[in-house]
Amino acid sequence: MIFVDGKRETKRVAIGCQGGGTHTAFTAGVLKRLLAEKRGDYEVVALSGTSGGAICALLAWYALLLKEDDAEKTAELLDSFWRKDIPAHSFGARMLNDSILWLNRASEATIGVPVSNPYHFPHYPFSPDYWQNELRKMIEKHVHFDEINGELVKPSSPRLFVGAVDVLAGEFRVFKSHKPDEYREAEDNEASAEAFVFNDGRDDGISVEAILASAAIPFLFEAVRIGESAYWDGLYSQNPPISHLTDLDPDEIWIIQINPEEISEEPKTTADIWDRRGQLAGNLSLNQELAFVRRTNELVRKHGIEKPVTKVHRIEMSVPLDAASKLDRSPELIEKLMNHGEEQATLFLETVYKLSKLDRAWEDRDVEAIMELFTEEATIEFLLSSDSSAKEVLYRGKQEIRDLVKRGLRNNLRIEQSRDHRLVAEETNCWLLITADHLRTPAKGRAEAVIREGRIEALIFRPLNDEATEGLQALAGS
Repeated sequence: MIFVDGKRETKRVAIGCQGGGTHTAFTAGVLKRLLAEKRGDYEVVALSGTSGGAICALLAWYALLLKEDDAEKTAELLDSFWRKDIPAHSFGARMLNDSILWLNRASEATIGVPVSNPYHFPHYPFSPDYWQNELRKMIEKHVHFDEINGELVKPSSPRLFVGAVDVLAGEFRVFKSHKPDEYREAEDNEASAEAFVFNDGRDDGISVEAILASAAIPFLFEAVRIGESAYWDGLYSQNPPISHLTDLDPDEIWIIQINPEEISEEPKTTADIWDRRGQLAGNLSLNQELAFVRRTNELVRKHGIEKPVTKVHRIEMSVPLDAASKLDRSPELIEKLMNHGEEQATLFLETVYKLSKLDRAWEDRDVEAIMELFTEEATIEFLLSSDSSAKEVLYRGKQEIRDLVKRGLRNNLRIEQSRDHRLVAEETNCWLLITADHLRTPAKGRAEAVIREGRIEALIFRPLNDEATEGLQALAGS
């Protein structure tokens, strides 16, 4: 909630959707819940997505274009695609799905890499053309692109950004629903569809080819040709695009994150190593772009630039799954992930408002406003190891906490709401992702916040892993 001169204003929110095969059903569940809430205190001004996240973002965006005040259309499109079209419902489809999973896991167990080349499998049912055309049919069944490229998209409509990678040029590519404002304003006829739907040409707009390009997994599909370029899955580029969202000056960016930041055990099997490699690659560009957002916020505060500070929150999937399950189209898995997404989004919306005052005070670097949010007997605890034998550093009471808050602000301690929220009676437990990059060894970890009656009763900091302990020790002053 944003207040200006005592009046409520609607919060401008941009949503970034990570992709990851059928794991993206989680993203669909999150979007369904976020857009079902009719709170009236936030509006979605943009969506971005990559791979399966691009499909989810497209469906949600299209629903907003058709009925901007009707969440039923969003639920209808997402449910129809993920619960009806994608799952292997029939006996034959289920047998094929199970066979593909078995072969995939068998190859991973022996050499660690799912061996397939889409250019070497010309026959049904392994033909990449067949499966890509099936995906095309599913998308076009729900989204009428001739309407999008006609009169449906307006300059005031929410924007959509879809990530892919140009295989030949070796460059990231973002397909856009609108021209940049400076191009659009220069058009003689601003009301015409051509004035705002495409960036520089028809090859830059939102089309079924752009969505298929973003989802063209190299081991499953041939590269998608658009114009003179060939495109692969956007998981190799921006997952999802973030910098384009910041161009719209949103008040908040909500990231729907599938790839885990941390894992509990070192990958040792070839399959686990391959899976973790993909997760790290998927998060690399995301974290780099979010670091850019944080740096921009610092410059805005430091120099008093008249530009809103953009807050970042994450809604993370917390169901542990193996790499092969990204190809699993079983109805049970997809249902489980969609339900998990809806649950995480519901808890996120409940807790984001409880943390909004802390979030705003922290962004403003207002020590006294931060302290007002702690109870008199509040505690901040550091568990300086990732195992049960953790060394503890405890701060109790407002004076000790005030000194710690000042140290944290000096070292650029950042907090982002993330995952695993729990509501118990009047108490709320939620997780924050924390970073402090002005220390000699940057700190990165999780913090569990315990909130009762709107005030913080406890914060418990934990490192992401043993390697992150040194930075957290420095932050704790131990």
